[in-house]
Amino acid sequence: MLQVTPVTKIAASGPPGGPFSPSSFSYTLSATSGSVNYSITTPSWLTASSTSGTVTTSSTNITFTINSGADKLLPNAYVNSIIFNSTANSQASTTRVATLTVTGVESLGALMPSPE
Repeated sequence: MLQVTPVTKIAASGPPGGPFSPSSFSYTLSATSGSVNYSITTPSWLTASSTSGTVTTSSTNITFTINSGADKLLPNAYVNSIIFNSTANSQASTTRVATLTVTGVESLGALMPSPE
């Protein structure tokens, strides 16, 4: 069985075009016994250091980084899932929620002429 830790969801935020904080985070994968083949599906604004492989009872760290796709997103909260699939059993998947909040324009005043 595939184990994914921690069990917490991730959340990042930043202004349109970035930077986003935190810019990366990690999950640890391991097998409860033997070895397990896995695949990972991410939202388009997130890149995994590995999207498939094999884990054993020794843990493997997977780093997720907010990619340039996030730079094009409009202000909004983007709530998506990271799906960790055990390829040996398509029914055995683990999901973690990933939220990216693109905040509104920080300062419109800097773009507008000052009153005279």
